Amino acid sequence: MYVDVVLLLIVIGLAIMYFKNFSAFVFAISISDILLRTLAFIRTNLGLHDLQMFLKKYFPDSMFAIIDNHTTGDLNLILKWIFVIITIFFLYYVIKIWLKKKKF
Repeated sequence: MYVDVVLLLIVIGLAIMYFKNFSAFVFAISISDILLRTLAFIRTNLGLHDLQMFLKKYFPDSMFAIIDNHTTGDLNLILKWIFVIITIFFLYYVIKIWLKKKKF
């Protein structure tokens, strides 16, 4: 089932069309991963069976889970490293914004 890939592409597409810059792409990928990890935490720690089944069926655990589900071998490794680089950019942007707002 390719629901995870379709949702990811929609989020990325909307971010690129709306903001039209690299930082929007980085934020969209990172926000998507944070959302997926939060939903995975809720799924494993909340005792509602119907909700757990819904989240397990339609939402993967993280971006790495999406990469693992749809690729193998060298492509898998390359995509994971690209994701790590995007995450580093996200961290850079967050720290830059935080330092700009922080008054020393």
